[in-house]
Amino acid sequence: MSGDASTLNPDEEAAFAAGFDDDTTATPTETPAEQQDNATQQEEGTTAPAEPAAPEYVQLTKAERDELMGLRDQAQRQFGPVVEDLQDRISKIKGILVKYNEMEL
Repeated sequence: MSGDASTLNPDEEAAFAAGFDDDTTATPTETPAEQQDNATQQEEGTTAPAEPAAPEYVQLTKAERDELMGLRDQAQRQFGPVVEDLQDRISKIKGILVKYNEMEL
């Protein structure tokens, strides 16, 4: 086995040991928190904007507007009953919780 500690040749052993040759007496250039923050920002690729961007307005033709309004109406027809049902169930659950809390007191 190439990675087994008992079968390392001198070159592999030197390469392995090189990873542990950190100079512990050197003065750190960054605090660990800064290193972690920098690594996180590099992983994300961009930093979060301080303020949200201003809305961007575009001009639509009447046909484009009508198409978008049609899609909105279609979504409301499809999901409207589901949303109403969920709101009813949440309302019932809240009522049950109020009665339960009164029973405990």
